[in-house]
Amino acid sequence: MDNKIKVLIVDDSLTVRSMIAKHLNDSYECVMASNGEEGWEALLEDKSITLVFADMHMPVLNGMLLLKRIRESDIERIASIPVIIITGHEDCDAAKRASYNVGATDFISKPFV
Repeated sequence: MDNKIKVLIVDDSLTVRSMIAKHLNDSYECVMASNGEEGWEALLEDKSITLVFADMHMPVLNGMLLLKRIRESDIERIASIPVIIITGHEDCDAAKRASYNVGATDFISKPFV
């Protein structure tokens, strides 16, 4: 039986989702979603997800709105889950401050190695 920690990767780019999963697959089980709404549904359905990576800019529900929804959730498991925001935003410092103000656990700038 595989006891890997399960992480959710939410990004509208299949390439980015796949790249992150490739780097994490040895140690983590990866669940993927292409927008924040799909990510939210995954969190509601899968109680074993323990970490979220979310792109800041996506269609349907962006990463900041997903983060806000997570932090405001009445479900403690969801409200307290660590969320790492990922962005290629030109003003990285402003994006980082905005992410932390909403409750991000950490922040990663694209492109990343």
